[in-house]
Amino acid sequence: MNKKHKFDLHYFLNDASFENWAKGLNNNDVSYWNSWIQNNPEHLETFHNAKSIITGINFNQDYPSNIDVDHALSKVLDKIDIDDSSTKKMKKVRSLNTVLYSTAAAVLLILISYSSITYFNEHSTTVHKTNYGEIIDLKLPDGTSVVLNGNSEISYDNDNPRLLNLKGEAYFKVKPIPSTNAKFWVITNDLKVEVLGTQFHVNTRKQKTNVVLDEGSIHLEFKNGEVAKMIPGEMVSFSNESKKLLHKRVNIETPYALWRG
Repeated sequence: MNKKHKFDLHYFLNDASFENWAKGLNNNDVSYWNSWIQNNPEHLETFHNAKSIITGINFNQDYPSNIDVDHALSKVLDKIDIDDSSTKKMKKVRSLNTVLYSTAAAVLLILISYSSITYFNEHSTTVHKTNYGEIIDLKLPDGTSVVLNGNSEISYDNDNPRLLNLKGEAYFKVKPIPSTNAKFWVITNDLKVEVLGTQFHVNTRKQKTNVVLDEGSIHLEFKNGEVAKMIPGEMVSFSNESKKLLHKRVNIETPYALWRG
């Protein structure tokens, strides 16, 4: 019997295999969770938040307590004969220790802050934007080519550049990875486009999403629960207003992607 889980932060943090994935401790767990997030991109934010918590920086602080300091100081005072002036000096030493502990704590805080900044920079999101009338050619880390039309934006987590979000319009030429068959995902407000290696065009303007396929095959998953599989020369259109799918044949040489030049 399949049990449905609520994939929240608590779920990931209490899963031993997920912890292994986050720390890279078990190859089977690493493979499983890499595949899982590819197939469940809607949980990406919570997924990486949990990873950040698990792999966060841990400091083993082993500072002497105030009781330990006082005890050590008392033993010293018992062994040596000191006058009042010497006692005053020892009090100054104790005050100095307090200052040193405070300074050490401040330095530690700086180190924690610096390490946290470094960690989150390494696990940040890359964003590419265009202005009106601007068209740019991009090469993603996996070798996929993207032509981004004007007033558009793509973004992806640096840990997973084959899972990206699109606002506006873009043309994709996805590079396949035969060794792993890693999927490539494009996510819009309406749907998810799942591909292995292909060329296609996505437009999210005018309160709808249009997808035109040039080569290969792709699988679409819409937020309303509907699915569609495409072959070259087809267009799928989904309207936010009507919540209906339009599936038809088109001429891929027509203006769907002529803006690419």
